[in-house]
Amino acid sequence: MTFDFNSIAEFLRVSHFSVFDLLDIAIVAFIVYRLLLLMRGTRGAQMTYGIIVLLFFYYLTRFLHLAAVQWLLT
Repeated sequence: MTFDFNSIAEFLRVSHFSVFDLLDIAIVAFIVYRLLLLMRGTRGAQMTYGIIVLLFFYYLTRFLHLAAVQWLLT
């Protein structure tokens, strides 16, 4: 699967957002925010931060086609 900004832009142009979509996004954001507040200062928060950093670098290496670094991260 390739990453293409044009396909994302086309999807956003064609899609129609409604009030229910905005409500759905707001509810999910609230739940994630409350979970982050619950985990703040715990070991789980440190582990979650580490996993997010690893995932960020993994997808960055896939995007930049860095095969050796990607191999190390898998």
